Amino acid sequence: MTREDIVTGFVTDPERLYFDTTASRKNAKNAKHPSGPTGKGRGEPQEKEMPGGRIRAKALVVIGSSTGGPSALEKLMRYMSPDIPAGLVIVQHMPVGFTVSLAARLHRLSPIPIREAMEGDVVRNGEALVAPGGRHLIVASDGTVTIDFGPPVNGVRPSVDVTLKSAVEAYGDKVVAVILTGMGSDGAAGALAVRRAGGRVFVQDEESSVVWGMPRAVIETAGADVILPPEYMPLYILTAVRSLLTRAPGDTEEVKG
Repeated sequence: MTREDIVTGFVTDPERLYFDTTASRKNAKNAKHPSGPTGKGRGEPQEKEMPGGRIRAKALVVIGSSTGGPSALEKLMRYMSPDIPAGLVIVQHMPVGFTVSLAARLHRLSPIPIREAMEGDVVRNGEALVAPGGRHLIVASDGTVTIDFGPPVNGVRPSVDVTLKSAVEAYGDKVVAVILTGMGSDGAAGALAVRRAGGRVFVQDEESSVVWGMPRAVIETAGADVILPPEYMPLYILTAVRSLLTRAPGDTEEVKG
């Protein structure tokens, strides 16, 4: 299985799960990526361009996590490319008052600027917004963010499903869903919406997850294009975004379910 197969393939068969995880991990380790865990000269994060100087995003990466999520997010965002041609939204299940410090911690270690989202924020390339604790984050068709106080979905607020479904409405097939460790099934319905629209779905592997509930639910509901530990995902996320932005109109695969 090649690196391209892993990025564009559609993993639905549970019997292939561990094979695909092993192959993905091996290829990710061998990939040449200057900001990856095996890259040279990673050092400390460089000075980051702050909001206002970047281009409004034409693609969106939505990252969802719950139990064990902060550690997984640190591993993922530490190696995220600052040149990614997409905006990023992080939905971590947390109550009010905890996501400001989460965003600050991720900002310190990541090459890209990360902060808690505010009403009216614009999703921009190479920047990440963290959904405020205890509130849903909805992305509008003009790329602006709405902070919603609606009832919990799947028993949680913020809900990954809420953000993913709004992302599909706003960005269509230009969405990459990344579901990390967590309890329950939040994110599964949203991931299916992403797949049906022609986007891509990534999930964390069982071995590196604290609780393999959300990733498993996504695989069982929607399937996954990539199954990996979070620190090896950034290269494939970058590749997937570029592929979605450059493919011919209508060049999407049918997803049933």
